[in-house]
Amino acid sequence: MIAWLIGLPILAITSVGTGVGLRWRPRMTLRAVKILNLVLLVGAAVLFVITVTTSPSDAATVATAGAKTYSGDALIGASIAVAGSSIGAAIGVPYTG
Repeated sequence: MIAWLIGLPILAITSVGTGVGLRWRPRMTLRAVKILNLVLLVGAAVLFVITVTTSPSDAATVATAGAKTYSGDALIGASIAVAGSSIGAAIGVPYTG
């Protein structure tokens, strides 16, 4: 949701700016849009090449290299979360109606 709140004003400003630029200086505005599109294309191509040339196991090896093994900590944390939400629901339901 926060991405939409940030992105929508940027989209509105960009589209209004492009419209005004096309009215006053169409050649320069189209050149700027073309350059921006080429920059985005190069960025997407770089990300594509990185994605194709690397494997997920590289990231997994780096992530697990420093990780310690804890046997039941995740299950204990999940059970505490479930118990807390159950208590919250038991308190909240009688007061809502």
